[in-house]
Amino acid sequence: MISLTRLLAFTAAFLVLVVASLVALIAFGPHAFSLDKFAQVTIGMSEAEVLALTGEPCRIRRNSPSNTAFCYGGFARFRWCTMEVYFGPDGRVIGKFHDD
Repeated sequence: MISLTRLLAFTAAFLVLVVASLVALIAFGPHAFSLDKFAQVTIGMSEAEVLALTGEPCRIRRNSPSNTAFCYGGFARFRWCTMEVYFGPDGRVIGKFHDD
């Protein structure tokens, strides 16, 4: 039979391994989407063009009644970085952000 001390040591080692794996996944995981595609997002593109290029965002944020941001990645989604594309009232890109 396994002693309580060994069981606790095994459990602690397992938890350390799990936490280390999650940290490595976040630290060395992929970008929200490819940097090449992010570079192709340009001022004036429509929301449909951005969606076709980058795929569905993790979140759509309404910054004001007329401005929208497509948000990709972030630590909560096990991605190294956050990428955002900002749209003006006409639904066209007015800027973008990459925190890498």
